[in-house]
Amino acid sequence: MTHYFIEAYSSPGERVLDIFSGTGTSPLQACIDGRVGIGNDVSPEAYLLTRAKVDPPSSNHFFDYLIELHRRLVSKQREKFEKGDLYFGDNFLKIKLSLPVYYHRETLSQLVRLRSLILSDMKSTSMPRSRNARFCAALVLGILHGDRPESLSMPLDRSKSLTANHIRTMQKKYPGKYERRYKDVIQCLALKAEKVYRNAPPRTKGLAYNKDAAEFMLDSVDMVITSPPYYSAHTYPYDNRHRLWFLGHDYRRIQRKMFQTSNTFEYSHYILRCLRNIQTMLKDGGACVLVVGDVEMDSKGEKIMKKTGEIIADQWADSRNTEMEVARIIVDHIPLKSRRYIHVPVSKGIKLERIVVFHKGRMSDRNVLTNWSNRPRSEDQPNWPEFREQRIL
Repeated sequence: MTHYFIEAYSSPGERVLDIFSGTGTSPLQACIDGRVGIGNDVSPEAYLLTRAKVDPPSSNHFFDYLIELHRRLVSKQREKFEKGDLYFGDNFLKIKLSLPVYYHRETLSQLVRLRSLILSDMKSTSMPRSRNARFCAALVLGILHGDRPESLSMPLDRSKSLTANHIRTMQKKYPGKYERRYKDVIQCLALKAEKVYRNAPPRTKGLAYNKDAAEFMLDSVDMVITSPPYYSAHTYPYDNRHRLWFLGHDYRRIQRKMFQTSNTFEYSHYILRCLRNIQTMLKDGGACVLVVGDVEMDSKGEKIMKKTGEIIADQWADSRNTEMEVARIIVDHIPLKSRRYIHVPVSKGIKLERIVVFHKGRMSDRNVLTNWSNRPRSEDQPNWPEFREQRIL
C-alpha cells in the first residue's frame, strides 16, 4: 500500500517524508522506489530502525564488522559491568525488565557485553563503523523476542515485551513450552542478517531525524505519508522497554517525551499542529497521506467508535485552510490475522483504518499499475559460515 501511494503522488528523485516513521516502512519503500525517503520519530528505537533502513551498510562490510565484533566479544568475556548500567544499577528497572526471565544466562551475558560494544561504536567518528553499529543494533532489536530460529528469547509469539508475570503464568500452564535455551548472539545476528540481505538494500539513500513531529520542519518535501499514534491504544515505550534498554534508554523517560492521550480535543489539536507544519513543508502539487485507525472508547458506560480520520478531516476543513484540502478518505479494513496486540484480544483493537488524502494545489492524475507480487531481490549475498571461514583463512 505504501508503494502504491508513493508511486501515485511522487516521482523518482523526489523527497518523501514520514513524520511518524515508526519502524521505517515508508522511508524504506520510498528509497526502494528511487525517492529520497525521510523519516522522523521521537522514539529513539524507531529513529534507529528508520536510519538503519534508509542508510544500510553493504552486506560485505557488515559481515566483516560482525566478525570483528565476535573477536571483541570474546576478549570482553571477563569484563565487569559498571554499577551505573541501566540493567544492573536501577532496582526498579531490574524488576520491570526482568531480563533473566526471558533469556538463558549465557545468552544474556553475551547480550550485555555486545550492548556495550555497539553503543560505543555508534558514537564513533568513523562513518562506516557507526553505520555498521547502527545496523547491528537494529538487527538485535528485531531478534530480542520471538519464536523464529534467530530469536534470542525463549519462544514467544509476540515481538513486544510481555510481562514477566504473564510469562511465569504461561510457564505453569504449559510446562516445557516457555523454556530459556542458550542462543549464540553472533550466530543469531548472522542468521537475521542473511534474511535481511536477501532483499537488496536500496540504491537511493535516505535521511532520519529524532524529533517531536509537531516541532519537525524541513525546507521542502514533495510528498508526506504517515501514520500518527492512535488514541491511548498502545503503550509503545513500555512494550518496547527491552529494546530501549539495549539502546541505553530508560523507557520511563521516553514515555514522557511521546505524545499519548485519550482526550479527543488534545489529540485532534496535536494532529492539526502536525498538519500545519506538513502544509508548510509540502510543495505545491504535493500530497499528504494520513493513515489513522478507528478506536473504540468508553463514554459514560457505553462503547463509542471514534472515526479518527473523519474527525481530523472535518476539523481541518472547518479551519478554513485553503492551501491543503481533503481530497478523499479511503476505508481500509484490517484482516484479523494482521492484528497483533499485547493487552487486548486479537478480535478487538484496531479493526479499521481511514486513509485521509490531502492535496496542496492542483494534482496531476496518475494511473498506477502495481505488481503486488514484485519484490526486489539481490543475488550472491554472503553466506555467513562461508564468509567467516574465508575471512579467517
